[in-house]
Amino acid sequence: MQRTLSTVAVIFAMLAGPEAAQAQTRSPRLIEQARIGTVREVLGAARYLAQPKSQCPQAFATGDGGPCLDGVVARLKAAGQTRARVLGVRHPAAAGEAIRGPYGQQARLYDVELSGKDVRWDAVELPISDVTVPRDCYALKGEGVFYTVERRGDQDVAQERQTVVCGGGPARPEGPYQPEGASIPLDPPSVGAAVNIGGEVWARTGTIRAEGAWRYLAVPEPGCPDTHLVRKLYCARSGIAYLDGAPDKKEVDMIAAKRPAQDGDLLHDDDIEQLVLKRQSKGYKADKRWFEKSMLTLPAGCGAAGAVGFRVHEQNRDLLITEEVLATCGAPLAPVPTDIYEAYGEARPVATVRRDCPPDLLLTAGACFADVVAYMKAFNHNALDVVVLTRPVRDGETVWQNYETAKVRFENGKYVAERKGQQVFGSIWLNRCNDMPNRPAEGRGYLIEWRGRALMAVAYEWKACPIY
Repeated sequence: MQRTLSTVAVIFAMLAGPEAAQAQTRSPRLIEQARIGTVREVLGAARYLAQPKSQCPQAFATGDGGPCLDGVVARLKAAGQTRARVLGVRHPAAAGEAIRGPYGQQARLYDVELSGKDVRWDAVELPISDVTVPRDCYALKGEGVFYTVERRGDQDVAQERQTVVCGGGPARPEGPYQPEGASIPLDPPSVGAAVNIGGEVWARTGTIRAEGAWRYLAVPEPGCPDTHLVRKLYCARSGIAYLDGAPDKKEVDMIAAKRPAQDGDLLHDDDIEQLVLKRQSKGYKADKRWFEKSMLTLPAGCGAAGAVGFRVHEQNRDLLITEEVLATCGAPLAPVPTDIYEAYGEARPVATVRRDCPPDLLLTAGACFADVVAYMKAFNHNALDVVVLTRPVRDGETVWQNYETAKVRFENGKYVAERKGQQVFGSIWLNRCNDMPNRPAEGRGYLIEWRGRALMAVAYEWKACPIY
């Protein structure tokens, strides 16, 4: 039986309440459960352990109640080694003890080198490790690198460890975390051996001081010759000397310190100006840069841990300056596990391919707008965004391609349609959820369903919903 336009209008009008076909909502549908990862321990280097000693020979004393290096030096000589990175503890540590806490308070690293009969050592300024976390694992909040004291043969060693989560996020937001299963790698390394866990890894876990390219520095200087004075304030000795020795260069980047500075000073944005030193017909001039320029690039896998500063250096009596920043490196923080839900928005009437369509309702090529027009008449719409299906679909099927949208208007006594391409109308919101990262193409489109006797297209979108 042919469905006439008036029959369809009656069907729409019989739906309960105004706009009922459009206003009905669906409950979100679970697409994928959250991926909960497995807590593991990643091993780094095994290091010689240096402990405090009441009667430490002066040549091996690190001072200030720190560790004594005599035992480490003996181990190095016995093994035929000349250098090692050593963990020194400030308080005696027994086998089985875990050494944690802020770097330098409980323990710190020392680089020890033997040169003939001499012993040289330097305290490592920043915490760095040989822990490299596999790419499918992530750092846990509050779980940095720590050491366990282990008895191996006749010596105590300090084994680097980091507790991580692999294959997903942690089941709860806070620790303590208990590792499950074997460590990565399975066998602890011997002292001084390189650690290779295989496969792709994040950058080594630790903190580094990243530096940018060096630039010339100009400073206020009493008695600066007029030939070296720029902007009536700064003495640009080093930059001008460079251009004097490089006649093919027209200009050079330069930093100016607003106050006198010397080797080792750390300046900040408010302390400097960024300039461009240029040649002119007689001498030089310095223009302020139109935009600030950074010469600092962080290594892959590292992120800035504070504000960028500008460190002053003296080299061959010239003053230079470079950007520097502390950066933390290693595996990124584990993501919060998320359930993926399909959330629904507004429903729109659908234009479909029909053989029995009245000619005046074929508003776009091959698509019949009879049901759309009936819907608009039933609910007094003069303009409406609708979905146009370019192929037959089943009830409950989703479409994210092979469809179009159109704006239908009633103008000058007739209905006209303007094609709008593929789009999803309206915003879709789900409480405590966000747009799904890297959402696939099928994660956004329309669900086609019969509502009563009306064919409707319900907008849908996949959302990521954190489990805590």
